[in-house]
Amino acid sequence: MGRHRPGQKLRLVPPLDGFQPAELHLEGERSGLVSVLMTRKPSWELVLPGPVDQDMSLAEGGDIYVVDRSGRLHRIDARQGTLRWTFESGDPSGLLFTPVHRRHAASM
Repeated sequence: MGRHRPGQKLRLVPPLDGFQPAELHLEGERSGLVSVLMTRKPSWELVLPGPVDQDMSLAEGGDIYVVDRSGRLHRIDARQGTLRWTFESGDPSGLLFTPVHRRHAASM
């Protein structure tokens, strides 16, 4: 961290393992408390055919069901970020609901 001297610019970059770097610039004559919102680094990223704007559903074993706006239902290994399978609904609107998972079946 740094010490702020009034009238000078100060650059703060608080390091924290597992989080995205945050940067804050301070300047001016005031004093006070500084608050920084830290964002976690993702463990993995997966590009899907369409944007995801619905909640995900968690399955046993650590998999998640995700519906995207291309009208597809995906089962993803949440630990590794690997795609297990994709179901194409044939819905051209892409307006699918949050997936519901029960035992060995998923519906949307």
